This record gives sequence, structure tokens and C-alpha cells, in this order.
Amino acid sequence: MNNKGFTLVELLVVIAIIALLMSILMPVLGKARSQARAIVCQNNLRQLSTGLNLYQVSNDNKALESQGGQDFWFTQIAGYLGDNDYRDDPQQMLEGAMAVIFCPSTRKPQTVAGGFWGSAKSAWRYHVTPYNAEGSYAMNGWVGGWTFEQMDAYNTLPLELKRISFRDGIPGRADIPVFCDSIWVDSLPQDWQEVPVDLYGGGEDDVGFSRVCIDRHKMAINLSFADGHAGRVQLEDLWKLKWNKKFEPVDVQVPALP
Repeated sequence: MNNKGFTLVELLVVIAIIALLMSILMPVLGKARSQARAIVCQNNLRQLSTGLNLYQVSNDNKALESQGGQDFWFTQIAGYLGDNDYRDDPQQMLEGAMAVIFCPSTRKPQTVAGGFWGSAKSAWRYHVTPYNAEGSYAMNGWVGGWTFEQMDAYNTLPLELKRISFRDGIPGRADIPVFCDSIWVDSLPQDWQEVPVDLYGGGEDDVGFSRVCIDRHKMAINLSFADGHAGRVQLEDLWKLKWNKKFEPVDVQVPALP
């Protein structure tokens, strides 16, 4: 009976073959994980849009408008997504129905107290008193969110721009964003705004594209739209969507990351 084992050369060949197979499989597995996260993200955004639609139907088809604090879009639609307790204690309800407010490509904030901005790969924390809500998505402010009176009080948006919003009725169009990946809770893009310099951290002070033009899904973000679908849009194509009534499509160039 021959009990001869593997020689050193044979072992090295086997190890080399395994290493080669791993080098081939790892990118494939990474791509599969990325695609799976993107699918979950888009499903989350569709559910948020469904919650908004149910909210509006239950409120005489009026636009969702918020006063801030505990009265904000994510607490206002939580009950329509199946979580009636979220409004009173968001921190305790993060694993319930409102887990859809998180993009799976982002990590959750590590500390509990205070509010702060997110980034391309981290969630934001909104200082809802007395608790803290967290998430990864923004509502298109031209569709709903802060009242224009509140915005004007904070010198964010002149009241006269209310006429170009969709708050008097959202056409069921495939190019009108409703919710999207973001570093903050809302965004108000306008066609004159330029590509932000920071595609990872975004821009805290700019209420427009700096909040949503981020490298979250390989130089793209996911959005849900007024016709009910959700999908992936390349960063440069964000300027071609109909964010508000007067928004004119603009060709922009988004620089490749180093």
C-alpha cells in the first residue's frame, strides 16, 4: 500500500491554485453583496414612498409638512409603515418597521446623544426631542418636509419659491424624486447648484445637491420617484431629474475619485 503524502511542491501548487480562485471569487462576491444592498436600499425607498402616499390619502391629499422636532416626515409617516410607537421613542424602535429608514450601505451612528450629519457611508442623527432619530435618506423638500414658513424663518428658502414646489400635487412622473440617499433628512436641489467638492462627507450648509450628490453606491445614489418606482441614478444624472416645477436639466461633470 502506498502511503506517500503530498510533496512540498504539490502543496505549494494547491495553495497557489486556491489563492488564484480566491482572487477571482472575491470581487464577484463583493459585487454580489453590493447588488444585494442596493436592492434592499431601493426597496426601503419604495416603502417610504408608500408611507408618504398613505399619509397624504389620510390627510385629504395634502402635502406632508413638518414643524421640526418630533413633528418631522419620518415620525409623521411611521404609523403608516406599521410602527405607531416610533414617534415617541425612535431609538427604541430602530429594529422595527422603521429600519427601512437605513440604507444597508451605511453604518449607524455609534453614540446616542446629539444630532449630527451623516456621510456617504454613515447615517445621520436628527435631534428629535427628547430622543434621537437616525437614518440614511432625505425627503425631496420640493415634495414635502419643513413648512416654507419654517424655512423662511431660518433664512433657508424665500417664501416666494413655494410656487415652484410640488406641494400642491405631485404628478405621477418617473423623473420626480421623492426620497433618496442623503447625508441629512431633506434636500432642496436647484438647477443652478454646482457639483459639490466633497462626494463623501457632502455639504452641511448647502441645502441642495451637496446633501445628495455622494458616493454611496459607486458614484451613484438610489431614489424613489413619484410614479412609485425606485432605482439607481449616476451622480451626474441627478441634475437631469425634475426636482421642482421649474428645474431645468443641466449637464454636469462629476470628477472621478482618486
